[in-house]
Amino acid sequence: MSDPPPAPTVGRALPALGSPALHALGLLDELQAQVTQCAEALGEHVHRLRVRRALYDGAWVVGVHIGGRAGGGLAYSRLDFELRADGRKGSVCVLRRLTVRDRDAPSVSFEASSDSEGRRRMAGFVEAGFLEFARSFFESA
Repeated sequence: MSDPPPAPTVGRALPALGSPALHALGLLDELQAQVTQCAEALGEHVHRLRVRRALYDGAWVVGVHIGGRAGGGLAYSRLDFELRADGRKGSVCVLRRLTVRDRDAPSVSFEASSDSEGRRRMAGFVEAGFLEFARSFFESA
């Protein structure tokens, strides 16, 4: 028996191991896992809270939202984290956007190295964002 033919490639080749693209995907997966975990905990108190992940203006955005046009008449609230990773520099920049009941709060940015210490600090930044979202959401009710 002969070996099967190689799988066809479409578009560009896959990034090399250790490339900036894979570096950013690893950080994105960590960010999404933490956002999902925080959203599940908050979802016990804020029903209809949904997690989303999208590519926006060249950066990955992971966050939660409720309400808006499709939200059954509820005022729009969201907490988004926009991730930009630079594998060459070994750094990560996260921009937090918060809207509570149709009112935008000032954006807050975070930048750190993407080593284990920087990732620990990024996790704290995400957790603080969820605490601020919950505080603002329930205080404005």
